Amino acid sequence: MVDTILVALAREAKVVSAAARARASSVAIELTGMGPVRARIGAQRQLAAGATSLLSVGFAGALRPPREVGDLLLPDEVTDSLGHRYTVDANLHSDLSRALSAQFRLC
Repeated sequence: MVDTILVALAREAKVVSAAARARASSVAIELTGMGPVRARIGAQRQLAAGATSLLSVGFAGALRPPREVGDLLLPDEVTDSLGHRYTVDANLHSDLSRALSAQFRLC
């Protein structure tokens, strides 16, 4: 289960909060501001507060082909600004894929 969802912008937080309420999910929403440094600070703050899992959510408009508006990116691995690689939790990845595949084209 995700304890905290990290978002950069207030408009993203509004959408994520509404989705969490609609699902009766109890998660913290951390508004980090834009950029990898702010995201890292927000993640560290939530981990220090006791979060055991984090989900980073952001919206972009199909920045380059073959991506299209509405595509959902679910990476298997993420890289931080220092080049450290982190594998995404396989169970969470699978749960999200199953839950969202009917509504989005997953990439």
